[in-house]
Amino acid sequence: MEIPPQLLLLLPLSVAAGVDLYLTLLAVVVGVSTGAAGGAELPPLVSLSVLLGLAGLYLAELMAELRPFSALLWHNLQLVLRPLGAVLLGLFLLRGEATVFVFLGAAMAGVVAAFTHVLFWGKNLVLRIAPHPGRSLFLLNLAGDLVVVALVGLAIFRPEPGALVAVLLLLVGLLFGGNLHGVVRFGLALLADRLWGIVSPSRWKTEGELPRWTLQEAAQAAPGTPLGARAVTWGVVGTGVFKSGWILQRNRDLLFLYRRGRGARMVPIAGVQTEVVAGPLAKTVRYRTSEGAPSALFLQMGLNAPESHKW
Repeated sequence: MEIPPQLLLLLPLSVAAGVDLYLTLLAVVVGVSTGAAGGAELPPLVSLSVLLGLAGLYLAELMAELRPFSALLWHNLQLVLRPLGAVLLGLFLLRGEATVFVFLGAAMAGVVAAFTHVLFWGKNLVLRIAPHPGRSLFLLNLAGDLVVVALVGLAIFRPEPGALVAVLLLLVGLLFGGNLHGVVRFGLALLADRLWGIVSPSRWKTEGELPRWTLQEAAQAAPGTPLGARAVTWGVVGTGVFKSGWILQRNRDLLFLYRRGRGARMVPIAGVQTEVVAGPLAKTVRYRTSEGAPSALFLQMGLNAPESHKW
């Protein structure tokens, strides 16, 4: 059974769709409609309504990026829509092929697009929660669009190098994007906090509502009934620069727990709470260690900040 050549096109297109689905489809349609696709085996999909619709969706994404909450809502919706779009793209490109290739190709496209979107949106969300003076959301999004156009061009004109570049990008994501999936889960909590906060204000979770692994790790600390919430830390000693996980309050102890490989790690939040600031998406609780170094804890907007702790 011969492997269909469309699979080579589908891999870079799936990576591109995870970064920006609508720009990917728009670039494919333009390439086919102008004849730039050359000898690539792409089925006809040219129509003015399709072109205008995709251009409108791409502009809608640009507009959503301008405000923090609209970006949060948009990209959380894309967690479903981009993998689904990649699956439909796979079904479209592989139509007429053997069923096994259609199924495997569409499944691969959905998984790759989901993984890529988690990485790209996770990095975007990091910059929105904890802005860094040396990094820019505009430059990140511009780089994403350039990657999309480059991958679509490679997929159409040079499928083999395009597939190789896509594999390399996925490997880089696996090596350096390990914590971004946790940031995306925190983004879902932020969205729920904004959507349901008026009807049911966010609160600290009780022991029965916390993940089992957090309770197992926290059992090593001081006894007592814990309260917990999803959180992100910045500059906390022992966690790296930026880490997502769970924060637990137990008596006077404030503990941060996060996944590390197959296990977990628990780090005390050691320092004096200096101020609480409501940002555009999250509540920032700032600390200063005994050495004077700054650190911060990011929580859902509706949560009360942890009590001040001194060590």
